[in-house]
Amino acid sequence: MEGIDVVILYPSGKVSPVQEKQLTALGKNIHALEVSGTFDDCQHMVKQAFADKELTKKKFLTSANSINVARWLPQQFYYFFAYKQWVDKAAPPVISVPSGNFGNICAGILAMQSGLPVNHFIAACNVNDIVSDYLETQQLNPKQAVATLSNAMMWVIPAIL
Repeated sequence: MEGIDVVILYPSGKVSPVQEKQLTALGKNIHALEVSGTFDDCQHMVKQAFADKELTKKKFLTSANSINVARWLPQQFYYFFAYKQWVDKAAPPVISVPSGNFGNICAGILAMQSGLPVNHFIAACNVNDIVSDYLETQQLNPKQAVATLSNAMMWVIPAIL
């Protein structure tokens, strides 16, 4: 779209070759920047940009990732589309969602709050289970992310918390 520049940050070696091609092949006003670090390092850079008063005076910044509820709003429609294909309308589905930053499941919960019939949600977590561990224990135990086959699920809470 004319007049809009998009900057995508992605961690070096932490996305699949197909994902990297998707991110870097768009060109024009879309700029993909490979970051030495993790997904959380990218997220931290975004938060730093939003906190930079001088930068935000010059540029209008917004985000389309899981730290912005505006991403969840359109993402709800995937859940409604899936439900439209659900055969047994008498029994609401149990929905299992792979969870990284938990934005996807938040979109599903918003869809449920908007009227989508759901029995319940399952937040599927791998070894990077900080959030699910916190929900069970009420104890926040930050730890380093472990690389897995599911790179979108490499969520970690920085040790500075």
